Amino acid sequence: MSLSFPRLMACFAPFRRIAAMRPVAAALAALVLSTTPVLHAQPTRGVSLGLQYRPGEKTTLIVLPIRGNAGDSLTAILSRDVDYSDRFTVVGSSAAPAVTGAINWALFSKLGVDGIVQATVLPSGWLRVVLHDVGLKNVRNQKDFPLPAPALSASWRLAVHGVSDVVEEWITGQRGIAQTRIAFTRGGRVWTVDSDGANVTPVTPNGMSPQWLPSGRGIVYSVLDGVRNPIMFTDLATGAQRTVASARGIEHTTPAVSPDGRTVVYARGSENGTDLYAQPLEGGEARRITVGRGRASAQPS
Repeated sequence: MSLSFPRLMACFAPFRRIAAMRPVAAALAALVLSTTPVLHAQPTRGVSLGLQYRPGEKTTLIVLPIRGNAGDSLTAILSRDVDYSDRFTVVGSSAAPAVTGAINWALFSKLGVDGIVQATVLPSGWLRVVLHDVGLKNVRNQKDFPLPAPALSASWRLAVHGVSDVVEEWITGQRGIAQTRIAFTRGGRVWTVDSDGANVTPVTPNGMSPQWLPSGRGIVYSVLDGVRNPIMFTDLATGAQRTVASARGIEHTTPAVSPDGRTVVYARGSENGTDLYAQPLEGGEARRITVGRGRASAQPS
């Protein structure tokens, strides 16, 4: 078969178009390759992540001065609680710029503050708490909290500690421990004290080895009176006391409370040795859970 020159050139036309497109495609590919690394390598600037808690790093907070009834005490307790939590750096309230309306974010940013705790005593006696995010320039959380009367009473202080714990939870995701109390023995009796050292209170006439109920409503402890040496329970809300375990000539010591608060385990000692027994807190038969055969089993956990 023979082809004329024009027909032969027509057969090669598609290949000429492909060849002509190659420089354009190559230029586009070069452009993509030259710009893609630049886009990935260019850091993002001027973006604030806002109020965040990172384990091992302290978040800087400031508690604004609180006006109204017991305002100074409220400011001091909230500031001290978040400081004692060891998760925050607290800027003294005296360094806070005056806030009468809109917050001057730039001033607080210069102080190095991440979050602002602003509290207001309402006419009802409740406390309104607002947590401001300095980085994002907005309100992070807000809630009204009831405070029992009278101000500065033990129950009032405990409620304020609870406010601090909620603020910590807003930031870290984990509730604080300012509202907890410590039970200890001094002078042959059991005492309790708030986590900040306030309200040191005797709660039993005698006793030792106190253990909290998980609910916090009461304490189980042992008494060595030389006769019945019982395990006792004290209801901290009412002050009522009752015997959990007792027997003449038997020592009942080192109680421990189960995580559900329903069972007490204690050491029961006699001439035959000391073993651990479990007993319902509300009353019932004690169940022996160790057999020491003359050896001492004590201090259960």
